[in-house]
Amino acid sequence: MKRTFTLLFSFVVINSFAQTFTSGNLALLVATNGTSSNTGFKIVEINTSSANQAGVNTYAVDSTGSNALRISGSDIGCGYLSNSNDGTLLCFAGHHTTVTTGNINTVVSRGVGTFNQAGLYQVPTAYTGYSGSLAAGASTVDNATWYIGDQSGLFVRNSTTSTALANLLSIKAYGGNTYAFQKNVGIVPLSIITQSGGVYSLTAQPGLLPNPNASEQDFALVSSGNNGSYNILYILSTSGVTSGAIAKYSWVSGSWVSNGTYTGVFGGVALAALVNASGTGANLYLVAGNGNAANRVVRLRDIAGYNANINVTTGDSVLLYSAVAPAMIKGVAFAPKSSAALPVSLTSFNASLMNGTVQLGWNTTNEVNAAGFEVERSSDATAFTSLGKVAANNSASHYTYTDQQPLTGIAYYRLKMVDKDGSFQYSSTVSINNLITAATHLSVYPNPVTSTFTLTHAKAVSGAMVRIVTIDGRTLYSQVIAAGATQSTVDAGRFIKGTYFVVFENNGDRQITQFVK
Repeated sequence: MKRTFTLLFSFVVINSFAQTFTSGNLALLVATNGTSSNTGFKIVEINTSSANQAGVNTYAVDSTGSNALRISGSDIGCGYLSNSNDGTLLCFAGHHTTVTTGNINTVVSRGVGTFNQAGLYQVPTAYTGYSGSLAAGASTVDNATWYIGDQSGLFVRNSTTSTALANLLSIKAYGGNTYAFQKNVGIVPLSIITQSGGVYSLTAQPGLLPNPNASEQDFALVSSGNNGSYNILYILSTSGVTSGAIAKYSWVSGSWVSNGTYTGVFGGVALAALVNASGTGANLYLVAGNGNAANRVVRLRDIAGYNANINVTTGDSVLLYSAVAPAMIKGVAFAPKSSAALPVSLTSFNASLMNGTVQLGWNTTNEVNAAGFEVERSSDATAFTSLGKVAANNSASHYTYTDQQPLTGIAYYRLKMVDKDGSFQYSSTVSINNLITAATHLSVYPNPVTSTFTLTHAKAVSGAMVRIVTIDGRTLYSQVIAAGATQSTVDAGRFIKGTYFVVFENNGDRQITQFVK
């Protein structure tokens, strides 16, 4: 369904605090009143080892002034915390209002809130959502472009761009990728956000099955040290106040492979994870409970490593923190780390096909002590390899790079922006489909699709066929095209919301494009 919305200006608000976060601690988003549909909140910092602790520091979030952000205390589909890709920011989303009563779902003015390691509160961007839904979570890869999960859809905010897609909740950045989580029945719960030509889409993670119910709540990724990639995934779900599950997966040969499920006496609403100090397995930090019982933070330990079945023992469970009623814990993430000035501010990054090559282009501002850019490519948006390097000009510039031998099919590109001291930052990921050629352009209108759409294609010969294929390669629909036709009407009304491929096969020529429903 096509949606329209109004962009608000970006703004920054800073509020000084004496406290500073300690790297390695946890940050909790705590709602003032867990029974209210409109409440203020605060950030509580705790350590990761002390049982039944009172907390290290508390950081106030403006809920009454011009920079106010408020959330629903009673709804578990909001209040997700995350970290920026480099770990220097604690990120969340809220409704931009000072009103203390009524249904916050109808407040369409919204903003992203952040804290840095020094305890400075900022609102780096704002957006307008839709009434009847909630702001859920936000994160960033480059500390400039914001990916916002909202029950109205995905919002992508920098100086020029916003996009709305399917209902989303938790948004988190790992290893240069931004991941979106949703709990709709029949939808794969986890996707990578990619963009091509300024259009953003969700690429469902291969190997994960569509949600059988709406119990999935949050996710976390861990890097086991295997090639430096985030290759272990945990998905938290709950089926009530006293029961829940943590499913584990490992990234093997381009797909997520199940490593079993741990079930315990908890309900789960939010999750963070970090590899154990030994390098084997992971520490799991979850907000335990469901709805008004979400008042505990529990540490569990999976002692099994990469591609080994999850192994959590009850004796390893530690209750770290409890909120005092009516306060309720909404989200958990890691405390922000100390930040250094980024070597580059990236304002755009795009990919296009030209004469059998892929042309990459990007623009920068505020280059400071930048060494250069490393162009990386992937076939699955997870495992990247280096293609080449471009030296930095150390001034606002436009750069280009040509992939002379692009992959066949969909390829993903990102930039590794390297400082002279060796530190680096990843850009957002862009994608390109090398099966679409200018000579026989394949297009879908309208896109996004509501029910039927028109497919424009090359002149069909006898036996030409159109197929609708899911992200994981399953054919849902096929249709024979009449010889001589250059346009075909396709009925997509039966499909659930998501991203699909259209495959046009014509006398040995095979072309693919995407549409969103």
